[in-house]
Amino acid sequence: MGFTLHSAVIITSFQEDAANKAHAMALRCGCQATEIATSVVNSHCTFVVLPHGSKAGWAEAEAGDASRAAFVGWLDKQRFDDSSSVFEWVEVEYSSDLYGYGHKRGARLVQTVWDGRRAEESAG
Repeated sequence: MGFTLHSAVIITSFQEDAANKAHAMALRCGCQATEIATSVVNSHCTFVVLPHGSKAGWAEAEAGDASRAAFVGWLDKQRFDDSSSVFEWVEVEYSSDLYGYGHKRGARLVQTVWDGRRAEESAG
């Protein structure tokens, strides 16, 4: 018995080479990812790191969570000195299975590229 908590990362870049590099890194980290799609306007490149699909606490979930964390860690290290990045990304969690396990079902924003901004930037 257990519940499935879906976790995904959505990544967008205005630089095709950077998007290709990020996509390759996601796969190298062991993540399952969609193909890169290019927006109709302004040619932004976007892909999604997909949820692992395993029940929370199972070995497959722990491996999937570790792969996703490694990729998000890599994304975070791609920042420039001013904390900006060629990547815009968000990590989300969602599930209807949480109902009945003492949690509310639904969705939440886990973290974003903007969470790492320097204190002086977020204060202004």
